[in-house]
Amino acid sequence: MTPDITLGNHIIIDYYNCQTTALSNPEEIEQIIRKAAELMQATVITGKFHHFSPLGVSGVLVISESHITIHTWPEHHYCAIDIFYCGALKIEEGLNYLKEALQSNNSSQKEFKRGLIEEKTLK
Repeated sequence: MTPDITLGNHIIIDYYNCQTTALSNPEEIEQIIRKAAELMQATVITGKFHHFSPLGVSGVLVISESHITIHTWPEHHYCAIDIFYCGALKIEEGLNYLKEALQSNNSSQKEFKRGLIEEKTLK
């Protein structure tokens, strides 16, 4: 099967050696994720961010195009971000901002095509 249509893209990013104290602060993490979404030109619907005691933040930003999630491990200077989106976003602008805002000097990224569908199945 050769897909005719891709319904979405899923980017998984690992940020290592993050030197920011924001990894322990849900308000700061929310500001960073919202700013990244703005730079990507995503349409934000809602968000929820949770602080774990004593360390770490998990959060989700629901966007019209799908979602952005983050999970932080401040004790390891690490965070994981997933961006799932449909349509056209300015992803690179957001990713560049995230790396800078999280003060990461080492990151890895993988991208997956989601919803690979043959056009004939849509008829």
